[in-house]
Amino acid sequence: MEKGRIGARQLVVLIFLCAIGDMFQLYPSIVAAIARQDAWISALLGIIGGVAVTAVLLAASRVAPDLSLIEKCMSVFGYGPGVILSIWYLFYYLIVCSYLVREMGDFMTTQIFMSTPLPIVHLLIILLMLWAMKAGLESIGRSSEIVLPFFVVAAGILIVCLLPKLEFHHLKPIGEHGIMPILQASATGVLFPFGELCAFLMVLPYVNRQPHMVKEVLAMSFAVGLIFTIITTVSLCVLGSDLTAYSTYSMYILAQKINIGNFFQRIEALMAISYLITTFFKATVFFYAFIIGMAQLLRLKQKNVLILPSGFLIFGLAVLIAPDVTYYLKTLVTPWMFWDLTNGVVLPLILCAVFIAKRKWRNVFTPEKKNEGG
Repeated sequence: MEKGRIGARQLVVLIFLCAIGDMFQLYPSIVAAIARQDAWISALLGIIGGVAVTAVLLAASRVAPDLSLIEKCMSVFGYGPGVILSIWYLFYYLIVCSYLVREMGDFMTTQIFMSTPLPIVHLLIILLMLWAMKAGLESIGRSSEIVLPFFVVAAGILIVCLLPKLEFHHLKPIGEHGIMPILQASATGVLFPFGELCAFLMVLPYVNRQPHMVKEVLAMSFAVGLIFTIITTVSLCVLGSDLTAYSTYSMYILAQKINIGNFFQRIEALMAISYLITTFFKATVFFYAFIIGMAQLLRLKQKNVLILPSGFLIFGLAVLIAPDVTYYLKTLVTPWMFWDLTNGVVLPLILCAVFIAKRKWRNVFTPEKKNEGG
């Protein structure tokens, strides 16, 4: 099905870009809308939660490590329940990919290309995704290594240039609304970026595993949580909790505020490119997971026949999934969080539990059957 292979370093880079993904722009707004000025505490607690969710997914990947998630479901749960669970995950991959394309389209048409029709932007994004799928997983992994330095440099420039504008009085009073909003915001901030990493359970069978891979992935999740904490704190200190909560693209607005000596300014284009890079790679990984999973479920010999039809399907769903960006930020956040919780934590834990139970069952009863046969 997939002849290409990626190394452990390319996997870590891909997971990093996908974990950042669209949350590079949306994370401060989502967390601040719940915890207000305590959003930085929620982001700090989210570091621990992010590492824990990543550890759960890594544990699930050790269940029949040579099989993808769809194949694991068929093997562990049996044909009937496995098919149902596979369809559930495939629908999830499809919807997530569609809303990521819609997010990129909304951002481009509301902030940069305001006169360009939304379907045209979607078409250009999907054509690029089709090209990436045609090139294969190995090319996607190598491309991620190329664009990673650009994102790191752009994010570093943004944070350093905003340091003189920090006003820490925006973080007070601490704990004004109690502990529950902080914990709720932390859970939301963990499940959106880290719960959606379950798509990599479709990629891990095609990774050249190395002994240090697990440590690097966990370190990456810690780094992602730290980045979210930094950008949330900077956004709160510069914009305040109210403006951060109601700003859809807070990082883009922060970039517009940079003006050093009336010379170094208007660097929001760097933020736009960084956001599009991370979100595009996340959408491509989900697109890849959907196509590979669908081919395995239908028992096709190759996946290429599904690439173009899947592109048309996402093109239609990207327009239908929500009326605008405000709708899925203000209406879909809570139910989507529970969807990510189910797919990124609950079901992988059930998969591990059933696999361990079946293995122990076999170990208990196999010797008796051998003795009876003798």
